[in-house]
Amino acid sequence: MASVNDKRGIWHSIKGVLRVVSIRHCIEAALLALLGLLITRMLVGIARFSQNIVFIPFIYSCVAIAGMLSVPMVRNQYDPNRDTTRIARVVCYTTTTSCAIAIGGCIVLSAWYGITIEQELPAIMLPAVFCSAWVMIPIILNKVGRDAWTCTVLIPSTYSGGLLFGMLMNAYEVPLYACFVVAGFFFLILGREIVKDCIQQRSRDGETITSRNRGRFKGSSPSRPRSTNTFPTSTGSRSRATSSSLASILGVSKALRLSGYLFIVAIPCLLVPIFTGIWNYAFYAYLIVPACVVLALVACRLNGNVLNINQLDRQHKNARVAAALVVIGLIFQFIF
Repeated sequence: MASVNDKRGIWHSIKGVLRVVSIRHCIEAALLALLGLLITRMLVGIARFSQNIVFIPFIYSCVAIAGMLSVPMVRNQYDPNRDTTRIARVVCYTTTTSCAIAIGGCIVLSAWYGITIEQELPAIMLPAVFCSAWVMIPIILNKVGRDAWTCTVLIPSTYSGGLLFGMLMNAYEVPLYACFVVAGFFFLILGREIVKDCIQQRSRDGETITSRNRGRFKGSSPSRPRSTNTFPTSTGSRSRATSSSLASILGVSKALRLSGYLFIVAIPCLLVPIFTGIWNYAFYAYLIVPACVVLALVACRLNGNVLNINQLDRQHKNARVAAALVVIGLIFQFIF
């Protein structure tokens, strides 16, 4: 009977982890890693490209899952009465330790056998570096009390990191125009996440979204209030299980102004590849220019205007449309 109860406890702990971790973000990050492969397809042979397209998105999906596991751990969102926190910590620290060993082993092998950085060494070091970064950054920032920045920056970092990871693992280099694309995409997603945080903060303050898509934002419905259970911390004190956000620290108006500035910075970064002439820039421009127009309109609305929660929801949808246009533009330049 005890073994049956233990199995049920482990199963409930695993379900608790899966309920908190955003699997959708992990899948989208893996698809962006695949897109990074497609961007650098002309820099490698067809045989190597066909091999990389199989396992690189799978590797980065594991990286994204490890990073997403650390976000609820930073926010203290795991159930303290079960082993969910223990499972998350085991996965995060095991990934970090194994990657650190892999990096150290690569350095030792390169010094002992004189391996040059051409084929073998990057194939091992690049995944190790990415795994270590995505797992260690939230843990380190949590120690210095920057959990709100951690949770806000991790999703755009994971998305843009997927593009970088696909390009680095496929071609061992990142073209100059691709650097601007990655930077612009990072600023776009970061601004979108800040707007989402502002919507969640407004919903916690009592406002409700009257549109049909209000379920996309946790805590937007008054009939489903957010949990306020207290979780024990490592120091023995008890802290509330509310999610930290930049909107609660900076204030909604300052956070919206910051997101508007991020959208403005993203526009020139996304437009630079049009003038390179290296790839099929015409098909890219057909979708990027409308995306930049949408971003400019959103930035104008966010800077200096007092918006209610429904207007913020509309601007968040516009930012999602702009991000979708950027991704479709990258796909089109691959097809044509």
